[in-house]
Order: sequence, then C-alpha cells, then structure tokens
Amino acid sequence: MHVAPVLTSLQDIITAAEDLNSTWLGEIWWRGHSSSAFVLQAGVHRAKPGLRYEQNLTLRFRQYAPTQHSNCPTPIFFVSWLFLMQHYGLPTRLLDWSASVLIGTFFAVTDRPNEDGVVFAIDPRKLNKETNGDLTLVPPTSSPALQIFTGAFDDRQKETNTIAVMAHEIDNRMLVQQARFTIHGREEPLDGRSDVNNFLRRFTIPASEQKRLHLQLHNIGFQRSTIFPDLTNLALDLKDILLLP
Repeated sequence: MHVAPVLTSLQDIITAAEDLNSTWLGEIWWRGHSSSAFVLQAGVHRAKPGLRYEQNLTLRFRQYAPTQHSNCPTPIFFVSWLFLMQHYGLPTRLLDWSASVLIGTFFAVTDRPNEDGVVFAIDPRKLNKETNGDLTLVPPTSSPALQIFTGAFDDRQKETNTIAVMAHEIDNRMLVQQARFTIHGREEPLDGRSDVNNFLRRFTIPASEQKRLHLQLHNIGFQRSTIFPDLTNLALDLKDILLLP
C-alpha cells in the first residue's frame, strides 16, 4: 500500500477527502480505527476460532433473539439477520464503513487517545471491479452477494471473495452513521491484497492530535449520542461535558 499520509487537523482531513474525490470520481467510503495496528478484516475472521464458529454464532443468535427483539427477520432471510447481528455487536463477515469522512475520523480519534489512529478510504466500485469484474455496487439479495451472506449460516458454501454491497438499513444508527458495508467471504485482510492500491488509501492520525481532533468533532456535532442515538451514549456524552468521573 502507498505510504500513509499524516492528518493533523480537520482541514487536512477535508482536503484529503477532496483530493480523493477529484481522483476517484465516484462514491468514497471511510472507516476509522483508534489503533494504527488495525487491519481490514471482518470480526468473525479476526477471531480465528475454527471452522464452524461462524455458523454456531449465527445459529444461536437466531435461536435466542426472538424472545429479546420484537422485530426479527424471518428465519431464512439471511441478509437481514446478518445486518442485525452486526448492528448488535456479534462478530460477522460484514465490515462497517461510512459515506462521511468526519464519521470515519470520529472512530479514529475515540477510545485510544495515546495511540496513533488510522482512517481508511475505499473506492467500493473499484473494489468490485477488481474482485467481481464489474463496477456495480451489488444489492445484498443479488448474486454474488447473496451467496456470501448465505455462507455465514451454511458451511457448505465455498470460500468466496470480498465485495462492497448496498446497505440494508434496519436501524436508525445505520441512517445517522451513513453506513456502508463490505462483506468478506474469506479471512484475507482487505489491506493485505496485492491489488490494494487500486481501491484503498490509508491515513494516519498521530496520537498527539487525537484529543484535539476529538474535541473539534464534538464541537461541530459529531458525538457519541449523535452517532449512537441511545440513552447509554447520551449519558456518556453528558458525563464528558460535565467532567464527571
């Protein structure tokens, strides 16, 4: 991958987004992580727990969820189930992105203020061109995306590639986060591919700038309670504002 440029201000971040928009000439997705050691590997693959771990997770989640969630999908609607599982924190083969560079940056400057953060930018159509031979963003219920979704529930599905798919919105968090998704049918990290420079860029945010950027984002409305609109994150924001322990 190209050497990662260093971003030290909101202006740097906006300029980087503008430069990519003029170069890639299409939709760009962003993902931030508060540790530069992070690689672009879906949660279920990072766990490396064994062959049937993923199917056991999805089976048990579908078995127990209906008594704890009032709007579960029908049993065989694998697409909705996988998005629901990802939304509630189960390790899945989905990886979250955002259409907003500032939301991506928020995640890069949250939680680990003493480490360098990282922001990834992806051209989803170029990824699909490299993987699938087509620039189209794939609907999750169409081939080849549906086969990759199905593989999370049925281990008879053979290993497949990683592609960018259209979001299947099931919750207002996905709306406010401008959520986008790649689905990973194999363990190989996306940023470890030999063709990575054709569709991916990486930016570093130094630890020395983390707190300042986090405060700047907070002041322009990018806060936990606006990105995760629930009472728990409202309480966390209020505690930060009032400097409570």
